[in-house]
Amino acid sequence: MLHDLFDFVDRHRGETKQTFIEMPYMHDLCRVLEDCVTGNLPDGKRNLAITIPPRHYKTTFVSQALPAWCFAEISDDCEFILTSATEEIAVNNAVQVRQILDSEWYAKTYPHVQISKEERDAQHYFRTTTGGAIYAAGLSGTITSFGAGKTRRHFGGAVIIDDPLKADDAFSRVMRQHCINFYLHTLTSRRNSIETPFILIMQRLHLDDLVGWIEKNEPDEWHIHSFPALDEITGEVLNPVTTSRKELMRLKETAPSVYYAQYQQKPDSDASQVIDVSRLSRFDGDLSRITGRSFITIDSAMSTKEYADRSVISKWRANEQGLYHLGSVFGRWDFPQLLDNTRQVYNEFHKSSRGRCEIYVEDRVSGTSLYQTLRDEMRVYPWRPSEFRFPESKQGRVQHSLPMLYSGKCVFTTQTPREMFDEFHYFRNDMSHEHDDFVDTVTMACSLWLYWGGRVI
Repeated sequence: MLHDLFDFVDRHRGETKQTFIEMPYMHDLCRVLEDCVTGNLPDGKRNLAITIPPRHYKTTFVSQALPAWCFAEISDDCEFILTSATEEIAVNNAVQVRQILDSEWYAKTYPHVQISKEERDAQHYFRTTTGGAIYAAGLSGTITSFGAGKTRRHFGGAVIIDDPLKADDAFSRVMRQHCINFYLHTLTSRRNSIETPFILIMQRLHLDDLVGWIEKNEPDEWHIHSFPALDEITGEVLNPVTTSRKELMRLKETAPSVYYAQYQQKPDSDASQVIDVSRLSRFDGDLSRITGRSFITIDSAMSTKEYADRSVISKWRANEQGLYHLGSVFGRWDFPQLLDNTRQVYNEFHKSSRGRCEIYVEDRVSGTSLYQTLRDEMRVYPWRPSEFRFPESKQGRVQHSLPMLYSGKCVFTTQTPREMFDEFHYFRNDMSHEHDDFVDTVTMACSLWLYWGGRVI
């Protein structure tokens, strides 16, 4: 071996007169990549996932330099698939690999690696004269008639996944699932051998991004190596050229979810939470002794799909001391099921209330239809935030409800489902959380109690 991976990158940047500042983490990055290529990852794992902040040369090292280095130093017949969030990025990486192979210094140092003349016109694909290959495809692209790796035990190429999800798309459950499906149904079938590794490098964006899915579903198959932007013990910045401690501290204050996910690689950090579940009040006594005004809040949806929002029907009793949550019925229902469940919950709760019982349903889409259908049968009212002096945004409603939640004015009971506390735990101001249907029914109830001024006879 003439050059290890770091020396190879250093040599290439120097020969092509590109600015390059050596930093300690780059050596760690190169070492873990070399361990993957040589089959020396911890615990015999084959696949490698690297999480690292933006603007830290991840594409330079992994999607561009690594394939060219493997052709030169490992085996000149390696076959790679390069993929990213878009076709444009993936193709650009393939072009960069080609340019490295075409460079004068590379040709002199590694004369055995040459691009096949027949393949020079295709940007997304090329072969070497010795059977190596590069194939580029975006997240929505197709990969036909090509496989990564060789049918042998030692390294013969890899599937390289570089930032498969754009930051804006992380807020979309559909796009997150599309990314996971592309990995499961397209990329997994494009390996020529089960020995062919995946190399994934990305910034963390969401608890349920591709790395999050891997941690939950394939932990025994992947080695995950993380590079936080800031060592919060020593205060040392990973890459002081592209960011500073002052900038990171400002980001931590103004956008904690971005700081912890994209920069610290910890999207589920407690510091980015909006609702501290440990501060919520609980009541485990006799629920029949709770008296007051009985009402129901509903956040409705009309889809039975697995990843759709749920409909939540929450029961409450309110008195001068505060609100008591007496349970919720929830599920993914079509409109007839939503109607049936609302009628059933209302009738049962009305009977047990021994008095007046009301329903408040958010006045949008399916909620509007629910109100219009049931208004002649029962006491049901449309809920519009502005009419109860509450903000229109979900984040604003939560902020307005926090004083009640933390002061003991909103009390949860043994009938409160675990799913409600889970939603509280994962709620984020940047709306990167999975669901907030339970949260909506709680903020609706808080708005009503505050609007009534606690006078709920």
